[in-house]
Amino acid sequence: MTTRSKHILKFPGLLWLVLVSGCSSFDSPATPEFVGPAQSNALQFAPLDTVIAWHHASCNHSAIDFNARFERQAELQNFFEEYCNSRKLIKRQLLLEQITKLPNWPQSYQYYFQLMAQQLDAAVKQSAQINLLKEQINTLSANAAANKQALQALKQQLAQIEQARLKDSTQPQLPPAGGTQ
Repeated sequence: MTTRSKHILKFPGLLWLVLVSGCSSFDSPATPEFVGPAQSNALQFAPLDTVIAWHHASCNHSAIDFNARFERQAELQNFFEEYCNSRKLIKRQLLLEQITKLPNWPQSYQYYFQLMAQQLDAAVKQSAQINLLKEQINTLSANAAANKQALQALKQQLAQIEQARLKDSTQPQLPPAGGTQ
């Protein structure tokens, strides 16, 4: 007998414990537990390039495949249709505020909405500047029209004065009455 066998025989309880615990682990096969995100049929948000393509197609009235296969796809497409078809910047701002207030947008969408808001704010400022310039042009045009009328009146008066002078110069000059010659 080897020395190893002798040691095992000295501790029969230990041998029995090892055998029992080893066998019990083989009695029922262990089912592997999945570690990670739960498998579900929940829709995912569309990639940002797809969202940009929807925006582009809506604003250019292009045909694009809008299969409803992404989270909030219908909401985004309706938003882009209304946004692009609205000529009023105030309405666009309201639409953008409404869509951004919806909860749980991905971070990339939030950045895109912020970029749209910045561009829209710049357009509103430019529109205000254009309106101010239009008012100034209208004021200058009205002043120019008034100045033109005043100039026409002055020309008319000058013409009348000139006619009176010519009339006076064509009449013979009579000597003053009671004068000497």
